[in-house]
Amino acid sequence: MPLRVFQEWQTNIARPVVVAVVATFLTTAGGVFLGYLLGSRFPYYPLQCFAEPYRTEDMKSDEMLVDFYIVNPGKEIDRDTLQARLNSSSASGYVSLQPDTILKMNTAGKVERVDNHEEDFNLHKGHVTASHGDRFVKIQIYELGQRSIWKTTIKFSGLSRTNLVSRAATVALPFDYGEPQQHCYGST
Repeated sequence: MPLRVFQEWQTNIARPVVVAVVATFLTTAGGVFLGYLLGSRFPYYPLQCFAEPYRTEDMKSDEMLVDFYIVNPGKEIDRDTLQARLNSSSASGYVSLQPDTILKMNTAGKVERVDNHEEDFNLHKGHVTASHGDRFVKIQIYELGQRSIWKTTIKFSGLSRTNLVSRAATVALPFDYGEPQQHCYGST
């Protein structure tokens, strides 16, 4: 039996190996090409967002603070430039994109206050406004300085999951974090 396998090595060994290698190559190449095609429809958006939930010792058990950061790793940018980038990526007209980040609550509770740190952390970094209702926060970028990090602190109350809170626990955030984390802009 072993001698027969060796004699028919082309059929039993070489052909399956070649087929596996070619199939792997074609699958990888197809995936890269598809990623390129899909990625080329959406131009580079220059801002990135992230959030850190935390609690302080003097807070009530149903309260949480979230530091929401907007990072501009490049040159100074303004609202018109951001809007132009978004308009070019939504040319189909199905979705209207805007440079505003809207954080909508996905759990019980409400937004108590928003602090934009304009006189300390964000001094001389640009012009960004933050407003809120009971169940949302809207952050609007008008100008953001070169290589800057903008910080907005949001206080939530009436929450039930505050025991999960740590700086790395984005699962504890009381709003849908997927959209801001992925692209740092909103849609209407």
